[in-house]
Amino acid sequence: MSDISLLSLSPPEQAVTLKTRLFSSYDDSSSSSLHNSALTLTDSTPDPLLLPASPRYATHGTIGLGNFTISRLGGPMRDELSNENILKIVLLHCTDIEVNTLVWKCLGYRFNVEKEFWTDAECFPKWREKYPSSDGGGFFDNPPDFVGMQRIYEADVDKPCLKANQALVRSLPEDMKQWLLPTMKPLGWNGYKYEGLTPNKTRRGQCANWLIYYREELFGYTISELKERRVMRQSAKLAEEIKKELNSDDNEKKNK
Repeated sequence: MSDISLLSLSPPEQAVTLKTRLFSSYDDSSSSSLHNSALTLTDSTPDPLLLPASPRYATHGTIGLGNFTISRLGGPMRDELSNENILKIVLLHCTDIEVNTLVWKCLGYRFNVEKEFWTDAECFPKWREKYPSSDGGGFFDNPPDFVGMQRIYEADVDKPCLKANQALVRSLPEDMKQWLLPTMKPLGWNGYKYEGLTPNKTRRGQCANWLIYYREELFGYTISELKERRVMRQSAKLAEEIKKELNSDDNEKKNK
């Protein structure tokens, strides 16, 4: 079964299919070999029967079985942020948990392998304040779901996902909210058609656009370096505005 047909299945059907894939990929003669191989593939002991509604899905849901480059370990890698990999998000060639995992890593969430939870220690400060993964008292929560992994769009289920996705979009500078199409068009993607557009596709597109912004503007910089860059940009913008204002005054004087 291809990755495309897998994405067309319901979450329970996906779970059964993933379980079949996972356990048919290893030598059944050695249970320890199976366990170690699973750890290598998914960076935590996977549970293919977990459904998106489970709190453990963010930490133990199966990832990395298709051709989408992703790992729970560490921060984002350049190959995870390549145009070819991001294209798979909008083409539905990866699962929802894989999309979320990549966005989480870029926001600064880090997966603790030993304790098997996501920490917010490296998150952008404002994001950590809004979506902490710890209450400070030893309780750890999962990062927000940006895609709506349950594919249930009733308000009582979907509202937190919708609000998280909207917060992600709001974090984009105004002039960087339309980077997706021009970036993906050279690879043959011409955008979604209105007919057949779904909340899942829309949110995948928004996540992909944010990932492009992250790669171009934030990737590889420390928080202090980003703050310094922002000050420099603000100074340059102010200087440009002053220059335009002086030129405008000069033109007015010449016309008098």
